[in-house]
Amino acid sequence: MGDLGTCPRTSITGFPPGTVVGTHHSTDPTAAQDHLDLTTAIGQADGSGPTIPVASDIGGKTLSPGVYKDNGAPNSLSITGTLALDGGGDANAVFIFQSASTLATATGSVVKLINGAQAGNVFWQLGTSATLGATSIFKGNILAHVTIAVNNAANIEGRLLAQIGQVTLINDVISKTTIVTPGPTVPPVPSASPAPIVTLFHEALPVRFLIPRIKINAAIEYVGRTSSGLMDV
Repeated sequence: MGDLGTCPRTSITGFPPGTVVGTHHSTDPTAAQDHLDLTTAIGQADGSGPTIPVASDIGGKTLSPGVYKDNGAPNSLSITGTLALDGGGDANAVFIFQSASTLATATGSVVKLINGAQAGNVFWQLGTSATLGATSIFKGNILAHVTIAVNNAANIEGRLLAQIGQVTLINDVISKTTIVTPGPTVPPVPSASPAPIVTLFHEALPVRFLIPRIKINAAIEYVGRTSSGLMDV
């Protein structure tokens, strides 16, 4: 679910038989603007901080909101097993992962969101490329400088955005992120029962409204329209 796009090159292959619940954007004005916005978003994600150094393999950990950076040996991130991202009850909790090189997830690995964490507020900024393992479950928005390769039967909630290379898929399912934010409290009414709390469900707000503490601009949400398929950038 989501749109599919490429710019400046025009090659989108495999759709059909692949299915896109959305719109194709091949070197049209939307795709061109998205490509520019992705460049800006990568720079802003890369410059976010202060950073928390982490070892290469972050599988098996439970992490709180923050900006995490590979510790420089070997300039990459990987996930084996389950990585839990704990929002701490904050619907706007933001997680940014920075790697000077790559992200690789193992076969069957899982990124799990708990306590209000949302895929739309998770960003993976990579100096080169990402490879997602077969049958893995992944959450968040990948901002890769070069390529993104997704192996067979992976399930992704988020966006796959490659700046200068291809996004390749093999029988994978990609769902567009939806941000859930608390709505206003309903005014109390004369009743013995407590007034309910209303929660509003809607499409993701521009990122600038969601993460003012970590300045990644609205470009990421706009670029997110190229969220599924083979993208030859």
